[in-house]
Amino acid sequence: MQIGSTVVAVVRAEQNGGGSPAIVARWNPYTIMPACTYQSFTGVLANSHHLLKTSDGQVLFTYGDRAQTNRPTSRNDDQ
Repeated sequence: MQIGSTVVAVVRAEQNGGGSPAIVARWNPYTIMPACTYQSFTGVLANSHHLLKTSDGQVLFTYGDRAQTNRPTSRNDDQ
């Protein structure tokens, strides 16, 4: 996803079937030497995840596991 000149991506990796960390990476690809910033969420047990831009320019990170009835949603206010 791109917001202004910032690219935001989430990467997940399975770890022993007990949930996985989700790493949120941000960078500006238009700079000569792009520098990344990272944020980590632990225990993200998910079949899928999505990043959505809200009407006020924030990023909404959603994820879910079809096997669970409670599917958490987190709002990231740290653009």
